[in-house]
Amino acid sequence: MEIENAPMILLEISSWLATLMLFIPATMFFTEILMAAWGAMILDGGSGRQDDTRATAEGNMREDIEVAILVPAHNEAQSLKATLQGFRESMRPWDRLVVVADNCSDESAIIARNCGAEVVERFNTHERGKIYAVEAGVEYLRANPPAQVLILDADCAVGPGFISSISHRCTTAHAPVQSLYLMRCQKGDENPSARFAEFAWRIKNWVRALGGRRLGVPCMLNGSGMIFPWSQISTVRIANSNLAEDYTLCIEMVRHGYCPRFTDEAVVTSTFPTSTSSRMGQRTRWEHGHINLTLQTAPHLIAEAILNKNFPLLGFALDLLIPPLALLALLALVAFIWTAFATLLGASHIPFGITVFSVLLLGISFLLGWLRWGRDIVPFSLLLWIPSYVFGKLGLYNRYITAREKHWKRTGRD
Repeated sequence: MEIENAPMILLEISSWLATLMLFIPATMFFTEILMAAWGAMILDGGSGRQDDTRATAEGNMREDIEVAILVPAHNEAQSLKATLQGFRESMRPWDRLVVVADNCSDESAIIARNCGAEVVERFNTHERGKIYAVEAGVEYLRANPPAQVLILDADCAVGPGFISSISHRCTTAHAPVQSLYLMRCQKGDENPSARFAEFAWRIKNWVRALGGRRLGVPCMLNGSGMIFPWSQISTVRIANSNLAEDYTLCIEMVRHGYCPRFTDEAVVTSTFPTSTSSRMGQRTRWEHGHINLTLQTAPHLIAEAILNKNFPLLGFALDLLIPPLALLALLALVAFIWTAFATLLGASHIPFGITVFSVLLLGISFLLGWLRWGRDIVPFSLLLWIPSYVFGKLGLYNRYITAREKHWKRTGRD
């Protein structure tokens, strides 16, 4: 009898697994979007920035905090001068500019010196990637440590008051702070895929970060525009071989009790490459790294957080379970089809009901996020392209199984 019932038991188990794999990230995603929207409309009078404005005002009491701006650069000679000049406009007289010329075969180091930066040249073909350059920069700073270390990518832009604003926030919170980091389409780029990518980036780095802040969840570190007190960044393990190296660093910070905060008062921007191959390579590295880190780390983090009663780490782990938006939509479709199929074959109808509820939560979340934060990027006329964008990512996710990206590769520049 037990053998005869084995297929139905397996069907029941698989149905519940599919449901839970969707329900947990869908619920967390909905909660973050709802908290962001509710806070922006009610708590902050529509601006969504009251907390950081207050922190900045308090931080103005200290104007002499020395910040070392650490810029990892790998063959950035083409645009490095303009980037560093932009950073200079935001620096105070006592701040330092440190460029790590990482495995460069061009004139990046010379250009950086000519711009008045302190330069660290690093050559190691076995340990490649930005996070190794960051570690080299931190080691260099140990001889004369600053009060705070601000990490900025070599292809980013900041406003004139950026460093002062984020430094004040870091001083007030005495914690790592992630600025609002936005990736934008190139001017005039009307490609629907690029528009959806910009919207997805805004949801991840801005909307979910706002919601997480109001939930007390540590903010994800996004690689650029993140600042650390020296007493904290100097005590954690920085270098790692994961493609999602910034998330791994964030885990280390949270484990040490240094929970990153989010501010949207300080904004750093960059642009997506216009080259299709460069854009796809960039997205593949980001998303494969995220998926790999989630599968390998999230279950252990949840268990560790529960055993140690580390609730910030638990919140971070649940946030990490939310996959990229296109993958989340595909996961919802697969869970819906599978639980419906299992129900038709006689399995419990409860997983299907929970899956339908999860799909509704995602639909409400997407609609709310688009209405408040996405209409300027994705006009109503482009919404019909959503299925094309989602299914267009199938190749990227298939390559995670067949030809997973395992090594850091520099994104091609325009």
